[in-house]
Amino acid sequence: MSHSTTHAGLQSHSIGDIYPYSIVGVGNGLVGRNLLTGEDCGPLHYYGPEGLDFSAAHRLATDDCLDALAADKPHNTDNPVFNLVEYSFLIPCKYRCLSGVAESLTRIFGGCTVEHHIDGYWQDTDLPDHWSALEHDRLVRYTVATDSSREAELIRFATGLASDCGETAVYISKGGYATIIYV
Repeated sequence: MSHSTTHAGLQSHSIGDIYPYSIVGVGNGLVGRNLLTGEDCGPLHYYGPEGLDFSAAHRLATDDCLDALAADKPHNTDNPVFNLVEYSFLIPCKYRCLSGVAESLTRIFGGCTVEHHIDGYWQDTDLPDHWSALEHDRLVRYTVATDSSREAELIRFATGLASDCGETAVYISKGGYATIIYV
């Protein structure tokens, strides 16, 4: 879901592995919502000057969705257990090429989580200190849980997106370990 002209303050922030629940922004807060019934599955978690930082609010809303999902789906030992690997990559927010990325990841890999407003800082160590200022970007983190056999496909997606956005490299995190891949 994207910003709506009728509900400008309402935006869906993540969908996929928590479907039919999603994290929805309402004003300066986030809430877990059942997309099928429209019911909230927890309180509105405020972020900003009067509340939590965005990541903490997102995490609490995600936990509300996961709790509701667990309550909806009792554990059934007859169902297979899938061993999925979680991959994340970061792309600066400044690019128009990010339109449709979440939809593409969901179509290709079955779902994704999107986190906005992540601050990234770095310094180019190849330049002398007096030439290389501290760099800052606002980033979007895309996270996909998929079978490890699809790792190469996900890396091709992330590096292709980074290249389309004009980036020279992309960080891809797998199980807490990050790799930088030059595109």
